[in-house]
Amino acid sequence: MKNHIALILLITLSLYSCDTDDDSALPAETVIVAITDQTEEDQMGAFAENAMAVFNGSVWSVGGYNAYSGGNRSSDVWRSNNGVNWISVTSNQFAARSGHTLTVYDNKLWLIGGVDTSGSYLGDVWSSTDGENWTLVTSTPGFLDSAYHEVVVFDNKMFLIKISNSTGDNVSVWSSTDGLTWLEENNAAFAAREKFEAVVFNGAIYVLGGKNIGTIYDEIWRSTDGSTWTEVSTTAAFTARHSHTATVYNDKVWIGGGFGTSGALGDLWYSSNMVNWTRYEPLPADRGLFDHAALNYSGEIWIFGGYEGLPAGPYEMTGKIRSIEELP
Repeated sequence: MKNHIALILLITLSLYSCDTDDDSALPAETVIVAITDQTEEDQMGAFAENAMAVFNGSVWSVGGYNAYSGGNRSSDVWRSNNGVNWISVTSNQFAARSGHTLTVYDNKLWLIGGVDTSGSYLGDVWSSTDGENWTLVTSTPGFLDSAYHEVVVFDNKMFLIKISNSTGDNVSVWSSTDGLTWLEENNAAFAAREKFEAVVFNGAIYVLGGKNIGTIYDEIWRSTDGSTWTEVSTTAAFTARHSHTATVYNDKVWIGGGFGTSGALGDLWYSSNMVNWTRYEPLPADRGLFDHAALNYSGEIWIFGGYEGLPAGPYEMTGKIRSIEELP
């Protein structure tokens, strides 16, 4: 296993403002970041489009594609106690899928939706108290079916954010306290999109980026109740992207990689207020990364798998696992 600090960056950066009402220059920041190559590849081999979460002190990975799935979506469940060494826990308890979510809520793991091997959107909700034994909570949720959505925990509820089945032109938001009964909070929160990211930060839910047909977004949307949504900025500082990650870490939100209008992105952005953004790159070089996973784990941002390559391609599924630490 390759485990060393690959790069330490001491960078003075300009802090960009998205507030068009204030064009004054903002002071520069000094940032020290350590990027560690935890492994080039381990027991899972190369993998991408996995849904991942930290649960009961371990890192869990469900579904997606991996070195053993033969180019097909999988139903595999993997677990790691250190983020690097993985064991296969179970498989075939639910349909193979990608585009799903894995969420920790009420002392359980929750697996919701996705796309199956035939390309059909799934509408099932599963839960597990141990990651090994899974229970079907419902196959007929109120939101019908969902893929390339996001689920966050906010105000003691799960909030599911997805393209509306009723309109197809907007995003709908649903909430649940038990995974069985779902309440539609808003059926037209903002324009339709998939492959966005959502985080809970400073008492609000934020949705960042995403795509819909030929449009790739750089927008940020905010809600303090899951029902009423407002756009934070017309054009965010980060470039338009989908299939990226957004991670809350060290009182900031960090956006990594994704796919933009010119191909795969290898940049990293952060913000402490969701309005002003700082950019530095590369992450970790001039190659892009998308359809990966990122978690706040063990005091760092851990980046798992994905598709990697030069911005215009070709892209290869990777088994690399890296971590990013902001140093004092």
